[in-house]
Amino acid sequence: MTKFAQGAAILAAISLSLLSQSALAQKESKVAVVDVNSVVSSMPEYVSANQKVTALQNAYQDSIKMMETRIQTTQDNYAKLGETANPDMKKKEQDDLNNQQQQAQAFYQAKFGQQGEIAQTQANLLKPITDKIKTALEAFAK
Repeated sequence: MTKFAQGAAILAAISLSLLSQSALAQKESKVAVVDVNSVVSSMPEYVSANQKVTALQNAYQDSIKMMETRIQTTQDNYAKLGETANPDMKKKEQDDLNNQQQQAQAFYQAKFGQQGEIAQTQANLLKPITDKIKTALEAFAK
């Protein structure tokens, strides 16, 4: 289950919980069970949003692969220098390698981290879907 579906499921469960608590306060209580995963996965909005997030992830993963290839090439060049290169040249190659690794880590955090671009995109695309589910559950509960 993707983070996207998990978020929708959690919101729906919370909404259902709140609705059922108010129903328990009444003399007659009724309980409903909703399979949020099947509801969410059948929504065209979710399918579209999930495709957008997947495309974004794939694009960033390709960028990371290119960075890794560049880092590996720099590491190979540094290893080839061996003992024959002068210390200044070795230091320059080592600094370049460290810089590339730091840039790759920063890029990864900016895109895939908890507060990264993908997480924010998921949250923005998930909000209308969760609002729609919440509204439908509230209407059903009434």
